[in-house]
Amino acid sequence: MEKLNGINIDYKDLKNIRKLGEGRDAIIYSAPNGLAFKMYKNPEEDRFIDAIQKIQRNKYDVKLSDLPLGAIYINDEFKGVLLKRIHGFQIHKVFGLLSRKSQIAILKRIVAATKELTDNYIYPADLANTPFLPGKSSNILLDYKKIPHLIDIDGSGAFYAGREYAEGQEVTNMGLSMLFLDLIFGEPVLNEPELRDVDHLCYRLNKLGFNKYLSQKLSHYEANYSQIEDAIDTYEKIKVL
Repeated sequence: MEKLNGINIDYKDLKNIRKLGEGRDAIIYSAPNGLAFKMYKNPEEDRFIDAIQKIQRNKYDVKLSDLPLGAIYINDEFKGVLLKRIHGFQIHKVFGLLSRKSQIAILKRIVAATKELTDNYIYPADLANTPFLPGKSSNILLDYKKIPHLIDIDGSGAFYAGREYAEGQEVTNMGLSMLFLDLIFGEPVLNEPELRDVDHLCYRLNKLGFNKYLSQKLSHYEANYSQIEDAIDTYEKIKVL
C-alpha cells in the first residue's frame, strides 16, 4: 500500500485530547490548530483509504466543502484522516429558529456545495437528517456565520467514483430531497416510506403551494438539483407552514 501524505501519531496522543463524537464508522477527536482526527473503527476497509488516495491524486477543485487533509498513521498503519474542525450546530436543531431569508440562503448553499461535489464525481450518501436512528446525527453543520458545511465527505459518508456514476447521483438526490423536506417541515421523513406515506407528503406539499409535479418528485425523494432549486423558490414565497 502506498504511503499517503499525512501524519504519524501514537495511541497515547488520543488519550490526551477530547473526544468530539462517535458514529457508526469512526470516532472524532479534537486536535491542535483547528483540526480534528477521524479514527476509523475498521480502517482496513478499502473505501476509507480509497477516498483519501483519490483526494491526494486528483487534487479536486472543491471550494464549498472541506475534504480530508491527509491520512493518519499509527505505527505506520493507516488508521484515519485529518480534518478541518467545524465549529457549529447540527442544522436540524437550529434551522427552524432562523429567518426565512437565512433559511433560503442556507438551502441554496447546500445545493451548490452538493453539486460541486458531484461535478467532481464525489457522491455524498448521508445528506438527510435522521436523528431518530441510533448513533446518527446530521451530516450538515451550521457555523456561527450561518454557513452550512457538509461533513463526513470521506470514505464513510461519500463515494469517490472518479467518473459519472448514475447510482451515486440517485443516492445523492434522495438525500437532498429528504433533507429539504426534513428542514421545511421540522421533522425527519421516513427512509423507506410506504405508498400512503408518499401520498401524505405529496398532499402536504400541494396544500402549501408546491405544484403537483414538484410535489411528486420531492415526496418520492427523486428531485434533481434544478427541481430542488425550484422547490426552494416556492418555499421562499410561502408565508406560513
